[in-house]
Amino acid sequence: MARDTRSTWKNPSYLQSSLGIFMFFCSWGIWWSFFSRWLTDPTHGLGMSSAEQGQIYSINSLATLVIMFAYGAIQDQLGIKRKLVIVVSTLAALVGPFVQFVYAPMLTAGGSIRFVGVLIGSIVLSAGFMAGCSLFEALTERYSRKFGFEYGQSRAWGSFGYAIVALCAGFLFNINPLLNFWVGSICGLGMLCVYAFWVPAEQKAELKKEADPNATATNPSFKEMLAVLKMPTLWVLIVFMLFTNTFYTV
Repeated sequence: MARDTRSTWKNPSYLQSSLGIFMFFCSWGIWWSFFSRWLTDPTHGLGMSSAEQGQIYSINSLATLVIMFAYGAIQDQLGIKRKLVIVVSTLAALVGPFVQFVYAPMLTAGGSIRFVGVLIGSIVLSAGFMAGCSLFEALTERYSRKFGFEYGQSRAWGSFGYAIVALCAGFLFNINPLLNFWVGSICGLGMLCVYAFWVPAEQKAELKKEADPNATATNPSFKEMLAVLKMPTLWVLIVFMLFTNTFYTV
């Protein structure tokens, strides 16, 4: 077992993937763990009613569902390329200025401006975090199969990161809740650096292999992706997630 542990820690793709998903969950968890309270708290937050909060969560969930499907289709075509992940990391790095200068002012404006703010926020927050979560997990799982490490070990670093920032989030919230979003930006910037600049040699070699025009295509076609919808087990999983996972986002 000691030998396996050492080989894992010497695997650059494991280290890169683990740090990347760790930074993602730090960037998300630092503000998401208190997002509900921020919306409704009259002292430290926006003082919204439960109905207004529910509207935001409903629209966010709908946007997440749509964007998640789009992310899956796009990343399937990209394979192990990081173009989409870098875009999502950029959104995460901008969450602080977005919330302070765009999202929060529009939510407190009322009327049609508030509704437009809810729509814009649902796109940005879902694209950068709620839907982005599945994207990062899927890419990490793909790396684990190609580069020889356990996905569960790498994914555990994400949970560890969320736990750490959740402990700190309450202290920041009581000082100024906007600090949570700005720390999220700092973690998002770190994540962006990991995915933009840290490319292990084995991943570079695999990317060159996939770029070869004579290489056998391994990515599914659009027709093959649509064929998945005919699988009964897929719909069982969708219904299961609909009535379980959605409750954890409230």
